[in-house]
Amino acid sequence: IKRERKKWIIIYYARENNGVGEAVAEFRISVGELKREGIDNCSDEDVELGMRGELTSFFPARQPPLVYGALEPCCMITIHNGESSKLTQWMVKTSNTKTSLKLMGENPMDSERVETGLTDFSAESLVENAKKSHNAKSFGPAKQRGEERRWIYAKNWKNWPEKITISTVKDDSEEVSHLCGEYIRAKCRQTINQSAMWI
Repeated sequence: IKRERKKWIIIYYARENNGVGEAVAEFRISVGELKREGIDNCSDEDVELGMRGELTSFFPARQPPLVYGALEPCCMITIHNGESSKLTQWMVKTSNTKTSLKLMGENPMDSERVETGLTDFSAESLVENAKKSHNAKSFGPAKQRGEERRWIYAKNWKNWPEKITISTVKDDSEEVSHLCGEYIRAKCRQTINQSAMWI
């Protein structure tokens, strides 16, 4: 049980070997403030109160093909505070779908690395480091697997698009179409990894 700003969080873990092994899933219950549009002086319309339950499986991070980073919940239920037509909401993750999307970037701007002061010397140093004898054995296979960017910067590392437009190559179901649209890079910095946030 954890106490955070204006809410309580209760986490239950499912474990292997009759509850004594490694965790394979979690059920997270949040009670209190679920969403806030601003930091201070928010009106009642900008604050979402209630209870939310989220079921998350850890298997995507344990079985190939491995998923790195934060895992999305498999399903989620939200019970809002007050009287509303959307008092209870269920959200269930859909089955895996293969599709083709077209991404178009516009209005080049400085990347996060340039904004923090990194120069060509940084990029060149990573290349030289990857070629050293104690790294070459690992860098070669990584490059063959298409994981070169785990070691060195991409060729266009200095520029990021201010706007990204996502569209489908062919007609797809509603499961994918909601991803399409224009995304503008957020002005906030240091909120997520490399400030890479387009909304």
